[in-house]
Amino acid sequence: MAKNPRRRGGASVAFADFPCANCLDGCAAEAAIHDLLRLLSPDLGYSTFLDGDSARRLLATALATYRDCQQDPRWKDDPSLAQLGEGGQRFAMFLSSMFDFCTNLEYCSTRLNRLTDARWIYCNAAQNGDRATAAGTRARVFYSFLKQCPLCCLQLGLGARIEGAQHKPPSHHIGEITGCLMGLLLEPVLASADPPIRYAMVTKQSHNVDAVAFSPEIAVLFEIKASPLVTFPLAADLPAPMVREVDGVSLEYPQHQLVDVIHSTLPLYIYIPHRDVAISLGTPTAPHWPYEAGTDFVQTSYGLLTFLSAWAELYSAYAVPKTARTGRIASVAYLTNGWGDEIDSNKTKPGLGRTDDLKKGTYQLLKYGAYYKDRCARHVLYSGLLSNLDPVNLWAEYLERLLDVRWTKSQYVTEYENVFHVPKERFYHLYEAIVAFNRPVINEPALHRVFDFQRGHDAIVGRRLDSTMIDPWV
Repeated sequence: MAKNPRRRGGASVAFADFPCANCLDGCAAEAAIHDLLRLLSPDLGYSTFLDGDSARRLLATALATYRDCQQDPRWKDDPSLAQLGEGGQRFAMFLSSMFDFCTNLEYCSTRLNRLTDARWIYCNAAQNGDRATAAGTRARVFYSFLKQCPLCCLQLGLGARIEGAQHKPPSHHIGEITGCLMGLLLEPVLASADPPIRYAMVTKQSHNVDAVAFSPEIAVLFEIKASPLVTFPLAADLPAPMVREVDGVSLEYPQHQLVDVIHSTLPLYIYIPHRDVAISLGTPTAPHWPYEAGTDFVQTSYGLLTFLSAWAELYSAYAVPKTARTGRIASVAYLTNGWGDEIDSNKTKPGLGRTDDLKKGTYQLLKYGAYYKDRCARHVLYSGLLSNLDPVNLWAEYLERLLDVRWTKSQYVTEYENVFHVPKERFYHLYEAIVAFNRPVINEPALHRVFDFQRGHDAIVGRRLDSTMIDPWV
């Protein structure tokens, strides 16, 4: 990790404009805030687990394409794109889709040798029909992030788990990947504020705060719970069926056998099964593979809207409760990290879809309130859950009835004629902000100007961030 900026008086020079950085002695939160500032990094590419420069370049390219394609007729003609709405709502869903696109690329980055030759799924399903693969052959291999063949589960439904087929980075890698990406994606929303609001990551994973957004007047402490809706498989078309020798006879490998391939010799592509779309990535030999090919893909409106449309259909299918999914909706939902039936894997659910994450996130917000906000003499500290997606189809069951919960401490409560009285500034929202891209909930009035996706959309489309964000990043 990169070294943190030089410190002055217990706080980083780079964060002298943090609203609590120069509080007078005597604020009960002073020690906790200065310890937090010591661990902040303004560089969202600080982590060794994320190719930050490449991710920033890709996102800037996607933002520029989004800016330039607002009049594309596909926004209205494509049913999946049309359901994303307009303005701030569309922009927020676009950001959520780009979170998935970037994690898909980072999960197979050559920079950290995340791809292996082992445990690719062999699939000859094309032999059962009349459609060959892109190369004209009838066999391919998949590097899957789920324990299913991505093609066959779409066509035939979920089968037995393919044990050993699931590939993903270690959890501590994923934490920094998703945290930094969420910051990069939220940055156009924060930068469009007046004055601009900054975002910084906490570089110590064991700290109780994950990241902060701040200006000289306000600071938001984040608990980040982000995970992609979909991790599409890598795929390669084979020049011929794979065979092995059995008792002197050459036999084709069984369907869905895990096989070893020399992946560095194969032209690979991201495969989007429900649209039969291949995003060509080339041979994985370049230092920043596969970001360059991914960036080229979202540089055109065709590429960006093709991915966004496919993603939007997946989101729509995942949003349907499992018991109500039928036909194509059920099949498409099998491709998401939320899965679809009795083999559902809670550890892969997107965003706030894991109830364990929601429970931990709720506790963290209470802790931020008690250990930071309640002790802040200036009352400028706030808290927020930050996620690419809210619980979606579990919203009503796990979150809806908690949104208006408030709390305080007994020391602030007085009783008069059987009525309890609490000072307004000591009557806290449990959820001051749930900054989920698909459905943000902002309960604290002071945070409405911080998390304004319509303002972010207008700033991007109106080119107000070209010189400060898009051009420098590209």
